[in-house]
Amino acid sequence: MYGVNVVAVLLVALAGGIGWGIRGCYGGAPGATLPGALIALTICLLSGRADWQQASLFIAAVTACGLAYGGFMSHVKLAHFSRSASHLNAAYGLGALFFVTSLWGGIGGGALGLVLGGWSPWAIIILAAGMVITARIAYYLLIDLIGIRLTPPRDERWARTFGAFLCMAVVCVVRREHAGLVGLTYGYMGWGFGFLVGMFIQLLEIRAFGHYSFNWWRAMEVTIGLAGGAALAIGVLPLAHSLPELPRLAPPWLALGAYFTLWFIVLLHVRTNLRHYKLNGVLLEGRWARRTALWLADATSVALAVVIGVILAAWHFWGPADPRVGVQASLLGLAGMCVFLVSALDFGTAKNKRPRMKDKRPRIATAWWFVPPYILLIVGTLAMPAAFSPPLVHGVGVADFWKYGIPLAVVLAIVFSKISSSLWDKDPPQAHRRFGPGADNDVYGSIPPPKPYEEPTATR
Repeated sequence: MYGVNVVAVLLVALAGGIGWGIRGCYGGAPGATLPGALIALTICLLSGRADWQQASLFIAAVTACGLAYGGFMSHVKLAHFSRSASHLNAAYGLGALFFVTSLWGGIGGGALGLVLGGWSPWAIIILAAGMVITARIAYYLLIDLIGIRLTPPRDERWARTFGAFLCMAVVCVVRREHAGLVGLTYGYMGWGFGFLVGMFIQLLEIRAFGHYSFNWWRAMEVTIGLAGGAALAIGVLPLAHSLPELPRLAPPWLALGAYFTLWFIVLLHVRTNLRHYKLNGVLLEGRWARRTALWLADATSVALAVVIGVILAAWHFWGPADPRVGVQASLLGLAGMCVFLVSALDFGTAKNKRPRMKDKRPRIATAWWFVPPYILLIVGTLAMPAAFSPPLVHGVGVADFWKYGIPLAVVLAIVFSKISSSLWDKDPPQAHRRFGPGADNDVYGSIPPPKPYEEPTATR
């Protein structure tokens, strides 16, 4: 069994932490494209494989789309169940949170493994179409027909993601796609345990330091990215020693991957920033006052597309022959643009004259958190040796991961919920109940209004 260097695992984990932390500022499927691209680019960079590095932007685009699929799910309600002072509700919230959020990483990791395993772009498109069909069937069977509800009264789109995940898993098993199974398994476990442990740490931090003293939710998001990136690094990087050489991609696919990764992902974040500024009054003065956020985003889109086109053309004719340099430039450029945007979003919030939050307690902004980790990513990738030497970390077999990982998740959910629920003698802020008195699980009802803030008292 091949191992992977500890430094390589830390660098991929760092890329995942930056990407998923920034994703927390934007949310949804668009935000999840960034961590998928950053993790894939870092893995290609550290693999030492010239064929992976030459196709890195297409690989990053496929991984980003796979990881973004889970962004259509709603998991916030499960996090609110986890906050309950009731052991039963907290255990349900943590257990369901593991099940739902692990699907996120499973599809993204499976997509990464399949494209590294040599799947052609057309094969990936056909699989994606099959996953969409299976997702609809699963939703009908699980929600409409059987009536399984995990996040009432919110949307139950987890069933669609579960159907898509099953489709990918069955294809990998039937076709014996080892790389796909490795990516799917490590992604599933990485994101599942990342959410489970991250949520538990958040509950401890809220109890110890107070709900409004810091953005603990963002700290959880960073923890998730670190765990997911590390898991995929441990599982996927050793495949660089055994997988055959990738078929050379046609230029149109390489161009499509380049524009999706370096242009479309950035544009998604630009649009969100401009809408945020317009909503909060930052663009109501000066030359931007007569421009809509959509117009500004479109203008930025055209300008950015031209700039990237010129850079790619110049790189093709006059760039260095070493493909590793191109991966480094793409990784650091994409991460740098999004770190700048999220920092600018924080600046826009600070300049906001009409804050959305009525609560006047001071909060420590976390958007600038990502600048020091980004500097570490720059130093780590530029100082990276051509080939890593020991110490090595060895992964767990796919079958063993499923054999022991799921029972471990159940045990941790029970233990963590027992500890967290014992911290309060009444529900903390933003807590919801799935069972028992005060349960708000009416499928056709509305989400109850937020509870007035009171500092929870610790159990004696």
